[in-house]
Amino acid sequence: MHRQPHETLFACTQDTMLASYSHKRSETVVILSIMHDQPDINSHMETKKPYTIFDYNSAKGVVDTFDQLVSSYTCARRTNRWPMLLFCFLLDTAGVNAFVAFNITNPDWKNHSGSRRLDKRRLFLLDVCEGLVQERVERRARKRHISRWPKVASAMSAL
Repeated sequence: MHRQPHETLFACTQDTMLASYSHKRSETVVILSIMHDQPDINSHMETKKPYTIFDYNSAKGVVDTFDQLVSSYTCARRTNRWPMLLFCFLLDTAGVNAFVAFNITNPDWKNHSGSRRLDKRRLFLLDVCEGLVQERVERRARKRHISRWPKVASAMSAL
């Protein structure tokens, strides 16, 4: 079924709205929104797009930025096990979110002349990793018999 260009059909419930917008005669965009509950169209423009499309377009840049941050430093590895993929995605998401929150509260952290945004994130992730393993390293260093392998034992005792 072909509709007229710039025609919008709405289906609304109490807290959900489905909008079907015909961009061209043969192109239809369908958006489900829980943010909008009224069928609002921007009638000031020639295209008469629903506001849900404007909100979607304004927020999709954030997803691209997130993907860029995750791809630069990720813990994901090639695997066929979906639980492992999910776990790595959650770790990557937690790393990005923690860095954003930390950077907002500490904007001058590691601000040096050669620092770049990705460099600061790398340094932050290294600090987090070191903080997570520090207690375990100290506990192993206090043991008399650290390892069966002499090289590992001498390296741990040097710590």
